[in-house]
Amino acid sequence: MLRSFIKVQKNMKSCYVFWHMYRLTLLYEKKILYDEK
Repeated sequence: MLRSFIKVQKNMKSCYVFWHMYRLTLLYEKKILYDEK
């Protein structure tokens, strides 16, 4: 039980990191577009 829980926690963490990177990338691209204007 505990092992599978840890596995889920790791998956959630990597998912969170992925989502965070994705958001930063979008914000960064928006900033570039905004700066070019």
